[in-house]
Amino acid sequence: MRTDSPTPLPLKVFRLSVALGLVGAEKCLPKKGQPSTTAVNHFKRTVPYEVRYDSCAHMPIYGKPGRCGLCSSKAEPHKSRWHCTKCEVALCPNDSKNCFMEYHYLKFFYTAPGNLL
Repeated sequence: MRTDSPTPLPLKVFRLSVALGLVGAEKCLPKKGQPSTTAVNHFKRTVPYEVRYDSCAHMPIYGKPGRCGLCSSKAEPHKSRWHCTKCEVALCPNDSKNCFMEYHYLKFFYTAPGNLL
């Protein structure tokens, strides 16, 4: 678009106005498509099964408090200062519940010998 102004804009001012217009343009665009039907968990990091259940070099280490990767929920948050050195997940190693052990052992449920659920 051309404006009939008596003096042209300096190049620096023109570039700055174009840059500011482009930065703000993305915020004004409407979202395309339908919203997702599944809830996206932005906070919980997943550990690959190969790493989680490999039974090698998983050691608890004391550190900064974090939410337990097994028993903590939004409704009932549980904090622990113990983390797995390999998975980098906070886990509760208490007497009442041992989330560290439960997190690293794959549970198989059998209905009859040889049949998995």
